[in-house]
Amino acid sequence: MAFRNEIALVSTGYGPGCLSQAGADLVSNVYRVESFGLDAQTRAIVSKLNAQSTHGPHAAAWSSDDMLATVARALRSAQTDGWAALVTPSGPMTSTLWPTVQHAAQELGVQVRYAHGLGIAESLATCLQLPTPPTTVVRPKLCDFVGQSDLPEFALAMQIGNPTDIHTLYDGAVRLYMVDLYAQRNKITPIDLRVSVPTIAENAYVVAIRDTQVDAHSRSSGNQLGDSLESALLWVQVLNGLTETFHG
Repeated sequence: MAFRNEIALVSTGYGPGCLSQAGADLVSNVYRVESFGLDAQTRAIVSKLNAQSTHGPHAAAWSSDDMLATVARALRSAQTDGWAALVTPSGPMTSTLWPTVQHAAQELGVQVRYAHGLGIAESLATCLQLPTPPTTVVRPKLCDFVGQSDLPEFALAMQIGNPTDIHTLYDGAVRLYMVDLYAQRNKITPIDLRVSVPTIAENAYVVAIRDTQVDAHSRSSGNQLGDSLESALLWVQVLNGLTETFHG
Protein backbone atom coordinates (compact mmCIF):
# COMPACT_ATOMS: atom_id res chain seq x y z
CA MET A 1 0.00 0.00 0.00
CA ALA A 2 1.45 3.37 -0.99
CA PHE A 3 1.65 6.30 1.37
CA ARG A 4 -0.87 9.02 0.77
CA ASN A 5 0.72 11.71 -1.41
CA GLU A 6 3.61 9.71 -2.83
CA ILE A 7 5.64 10.13 -6.01
CA ALA A 8 7.58 7.27 -7.59
CA LEU A 9 10.75 8.29 -9.44
CA VAL A 10 11.40 5.66 -12.12
CA SER A 11 14.43 5.59 -14.40
CA THR A 12 14.61 3.59 -17.58
CA GLY A 13 17.71 1.81 -18.85
CA TYR A 14 20.24 2.89 -21.48
CA GLY A 15 18.28 1.92 -24.58
CA PRO A 16 14.77 1.56 -25.98
CA GLY A 17 12.48 -0.69 -23.98
CA CYS A 18 14.88 -1.02 -21.03
CA LEU A 19 12.62 -0.81 -17.97
CA SER A 20 13.38 -2.80 -14.84
CA GLN A 21 10.73 -5.02 -13.28
CA ALA A 22 10.66 -2.76 -10.22
CA GLY A 23 10.03 0.23 -12.46
CA ALA A 24 7.35 -1.59 -14.41
CA ASP A 25 5.58 -2.59 -11.18
CA LEU A 26 5.51 1.00 -9.91
CA VAL A 27 4.30 2.37 -13.23
CA SER A 28 1.53 -0.23 -13.27
CA ASN A 29 0.34 0.54 -9.76
CA VAL A 30 0.38 4.34 -9.55
CA TYR A 31 -2.69 6.33 -10.50
CA ARG A 32 -1.06 8.72 -12.97
CA VAL A 33 2.26 8.68 -14.84
CA GLU A 34 4.30 11.55 -16.27
CA SER A 35 7.31 10.79 -18.46
CA PHE A 36 10.00 13.04 -19.82
CA GLY A 37 12.73 12.48 -22.41
CA LEU A 38 11.81 8.89 -23.28
CA ASP A 39 12.30 7.27 -26.67
CA ALA A 40 9.21 6.16 -28.59
CA GLN A 41 9.54 2.45 -27.73
CA THR A 42 9.82 3.04 -23.98
CA ARG A 43 6.95 5.54 -24.07
CA ALA A 44 4.78 2.89 -25.70
CA ILE A 45 5.69 0.39 -22.95
CA VAL A 46 4.84 2.92 -20.21
CA SER A 47 1.49 3.68 -21.87
CA LYS A 48 0.69 -0.02 -22.05
CA LEU A 49 1.52 -0.44 -18.35
CA ASN A 50 -0.62 2.52 -17.29
CA ALA A 51 -3.43 4.04 -19.33
CA GLN A 52 -3.19 7.28 -17.30
CA SER A 53 0.19 8.18 -18.82
CA THR A 54 1.15 11.59 -20.15
CA HIS A 55 4.42 11.95 -22.06
CA GLY A 56 6.58 15.02 -22.28
CA PRO A 57 8.91 15.71 -25.22
CA HIS A 58 11.28 12.94 -26.29
CA ALA A 59 15.00 12.91 -25.60
CA ALA A 60 16.07 15.16 -28.49
CA ALA A 61 13.39 17.86 -28.41
CA TRP A 62 12.82 19.44 -25.03
CA SER A 63 13.40 22.69 -23.15
CA SER A 64 13.83 23.57 -19.48
CA ASP A 65 10.27 24.91 -19.43
CA ASP A 66 9.00 21.56 -20.75
CA MET A 67 10.86 19.74 -17.99
CA LEU A 68 9.56 22.03 -15.25
CA ALA A 69 6.00 21.65 -16.51
CA THR A 70 6.29 17.84 -16.46
CA VAL A 71 7.74 17.81 -12.94
CA ALA A 72 5.02 20.17 -11.73
CA ARG A 73 2.30 17.94 -13.16
CA ALA A 74 3.82 14.85 -11.54
CA LEU A 75 4.06 16.52 -8.12
CA ARG A 76 0.54 17.93 -8.43
CA SER A 77 -0.77 14.46 -9.30
CA ALA A 78 1.02 13.01 -6.27
CA GLN A 79 -0.70 15.61 -4.08
CA THR A 80 -4.19 15.31 -5.54
CA ASP A 81 -4.39 11.69 -6.69
CA GLY A 82 -2.33 10.16 -3.92
CA TRP A 83 0.20 8.27 -6.00
CA ALA A 84 1.95 9.30 -9.21
CA ALA A 85 5.15 8.43 -11.07
CA LEU A 86 7.75 10.43 -12.98
CA VAL A 87 9.66 8.33 -15.53
CA THR A 88 12.95 9.64 -16.95
CA PRO A 89 15.88 8.09 -18.86
CA SER A 90 18.89 6.77 -16.94
CA GLY A 91 21.98 8.93 -17.14
CA PRO A 92 22.54 12.70 -16.79
CA MET A 93 18.85 13.63 -16.91
CA THR A 94 17.91 11.38 -14.01
CA SER A 95 21.03 12.31 -12.02
CA THR A 96 20.26 16.01 -12.44
CA LEU A 97 16.50 15.95 -12.08
CA TRP A 98 15.85 13.53 -9.23
CA PRO A 99 17.50 15.55 -6.40
CA THR A 100 15.46 18.60 -7.39
CA VAL A 101 12.22 16.61 -7.45
CA GLN A 102 13.10 14.97 -4.14
CA HIS A 103 13.67 18.37 -2.52
CA ALA A 104 10.42 19.76 -3.92
CA ALA A 105 8.52 16.68 -2.73
CA GLN A 106 9.86 17.12 0.79
CA GLU A 107 8.74 20.77 0.79
CA LEU A 108 5.27 19.66 -0.30
CA GLY A 109 5.05 16.77 2.17
CA VAL A 110 5.07 14.16 -0.62
CA GLN A 111 6.73 10.80 0.02
CA VAL A 112 9.29 9.60 -2.55
CA ARG A 113 9.88 6.08 -3.80
CA TYR A 114 12.59 5.05 -6.28
CA ALA A 115 12.95 2.40 -8.98
CA HIS A 116 16.25 2.47 -10.84
CA GLY A 117 16.44 1.29 -14.42
CA LEU A 118 18.54 -1.42 -15.97
CA GLY A 119 22.29 -0.91 -15.88
CA ILE A 120 24.31 -0.46 -19.03
CA ALA A 121 25.13 -4.15 -19.33
CA GLU A 122 21.55 -5.27 -18.82
CA SER A 123 20.37 -2.61 -21.28
CA LEU A 124 22.83 -3.85 -23.90
CA ALA A 125 21.57 -7.37 -23.35
CA THR A 126 17.94 -6.26 -23.67
CA CYS A 127 18.44 -4.18 -26.82
CA LEU A 128 20.55 -6.85 -28.52
CA GLN A 129 18.14 -9.59 -27.34
CA LEU A 130 20.79 -11.60 -25.52
CA PRO A 131 19.73 -14.65 -23.48
CA THR A 132 21.70 -13.75 -20.33
CA PRO A 133 21.89 -10.52 -18.29
CA PRO A 134 25.60 -9.58 -18.22
CA THR A 135 27.51 -6.84 -16.42
CA THR A 136 30.24 -4.49 -17.57
CA VAL A 137 33.02 -2.06 -16.61
CA VAL A 138 32.45 1.46 -17.93
CA ARG A 139 34.70 4.53 -18.04
CA PRO A 140 33.85 7.98 -19.37
CA LYS A 141 36.54 7.83 -22.09
CA LEU A 142 38.23 4.91 -23.80
CA CYS A 143 41.60 6.64 -23.42
CA ASP A 144 41.16 6.26 -19.64
CA PHE A 145 42.03 2.58 -20.10
CA VAL A 146 45.42 3.41 -21.68
CA GLY A 147 48.30 2.40 -19.42
CA GLN A 148 46.14 0.14 -17.26
CA SER A 149 47.96 -3.13 -16.62
CA ASP A 150 44.88 -5.16 -15.67
CA LEU A 151 42.56 -4.31 -18.54
CA PRO A 152 39.07 -5.79 -18.41
CA GLU A 153 38.38 -8.45 -20.99
CA PHE A 154 36.34 -5.87 -22.88
CA ALA A 155 36.64 -2.10 -22.37
CA LEU A 156 33.46 -0.01 -22.67
CA ALA A 157 33.34 3.80 -22.65
CA MET A 158 30.98 6.64 -23.51
CA GLN A 159 33.52 8.58 -25.58
CA ILE A 160 36.85 7.89 -27.27
CA GLY A 161 38.73 10.81 -25.73
CA ASN A 162 42.35 11.38 -26.79
CA PRO A 163 42.96 8.75 -29.50
CA THR A 164 46.77 9.01 -29.46
CA ASP A 165 47.64 5.85 -27.51
CA ILE A 166 44.43 3.82 -27.85
CA HIS A 167 46.16 1.56 -30.38
CA THR A 168 48.34 0.27 -27.50
CA LEU A 169 45.38 -1.30 -25.66
CA TYR A 170 45.62 -5.09 -25.35
CA ASP A 171 49.31 -4.89 -26.30
CA GLY A 172 48.37 -3.38 -29.64
CA ALA A 173 46.03 -6.23 -30.61
CA VAL A 174 42.84 -4.18 -30.35
CA ARG A 175 39.67 -3.74 -32.37
CA LEU A 176 37.21 -0.92 -31.77
CA TYR A 177 33.46 -0.82 -32.30
CA MET A 178 30.70 1.73 -31.78
CA VAL A 179 27.48 0.37 -30.25
CA ASP A 180 24.35 2.46 -30.74
CA LEU A 181 21.42 0.88 -28.92
CA TYR A 182 18.94 3.29 -30.50
CA ALA A 183 19.93 2.59 -34.09
CA GLN A 184 17.24 0.80 -36.08
CA ARG A 185 19.91 -1.07 -38.05
CA ASN A 186 23.68 -1.57 -37.75
CA LYS A 187 23.76 -1.24 -33.99
CA ILE A 188 27.44 -2.27 -34.09
CA THR A 189 29.91 -0.43 -36.36
CA PRO A 190 33.68 -1.09 -36.63
CA ILE A 191 35.95 1.91 -35.92
CA ASP A 192 39.31 2.49 -37.61
CA LEU A 193 41.10 5.40 -35.92
CA ARG A 194 43.68 5.45 -38.72
CA VAL A 195 40.92 6.58 -41.06
CA SER A 196 38.94 8.91 -38.81
CA VAL A 197 37.94 9.54 -35.20
CA PRO A 198 34.13 9.27 -35.15
CA THR A 199 31.89 11.25 -32.86
CA ILE A 200 30.18 8.92 -30.39
CA ALA A 201 26.53 9.90 -30.02
CA GLU A 202 25.07 10.54 -26.58
CA ASN A 203 23.24 7.22 -26.56
CA ALA A 204 26.10 5.19 -28.06
CA TYR A 205 29.23 3.54 -26.64
CA VAL A 206 32.67 2.61 -27.87
CA VAL A 207 33.96 -0.90 -27.15
CA ALA A 208 37.58 -2.09 -27.31
CA ILE A 209 38.13 -5.82 -27.79
CA ARG A 210 41.32 -7.86 -28.04
CA ASP A 211 41.89 -8.72 -31.70
CA THR A 212 42.48 -12.41 -31.04
CA GLN A 213 39.15 -12.74 -29.20
CA VAL A 214 37.22 -11.41 -32.19
CA ASP A 215 39.15 -13.61 -34.63
CA ALA A 216 38.59 -16.71 -32.51
CA HIS A 217 34.82 -16.18 -32.39
CA SER A 218 34.70 -15.39 -36.11
CA ARG A 219 36.46 -18.62 -37.03
CA SER A 220 34.47 -20.79 -34.66
CA SER A 221 31.10 -19.41 -35.77
CA GLY A 222 31.89 -19.36 -39.49
CA ASN A 223 31.01 -15.66 -39.71
CA GLN A 224 32.95 -12.93 -41.45
CA LEU A 225 34.67 -10.53 -39.06
CA GLY A 226 32.26 -7.74 -39.94
CA ASP A 227 29.31 -9.91 -38.94
CA SER A 228 30.76 -11.54 -35.85
CA LEU A 229 29.74 -8.82 -33.37
CA GLU A 230 26.14 -9.00 -34.54
CA SER A 231 25.82 -12.49 -33.05
CA ALA A 232 24.23 -12.93 -29.65
CA LEU A 233 26.86 -15.52 -28.75
CA LEU A 234 29.73 -13.05 -28.99
CA TRP A 235 27.87 -10.35 -27.13
CA VAL A 236 27.29 -12.74 -24.25
CA GLN A 237 31.07 -13.18 -24.17
CA VAL A 238 31.66 -9.43 -24.54
CA LEU A 239 29.58 -8.52 -21.51
CA ASN A 240 29.42 -11.59 -19.30
CA GLY A 241 31.45 -11.78 -16.11
CA LEU A 242 32.39 -8.12 -15.82
CA THR A 243 31.36 -5.67 -13.08
CA GLU A 244 29.18 -2.64 -13.60
CA THR A 245 31.31 0.26 -12.33
CA PHE A 246 31.60 3.91 -13.24
CA HIS A 247 35.00 5.58 -12.86
CA GLY A 248 35.58 9.30 -12.71
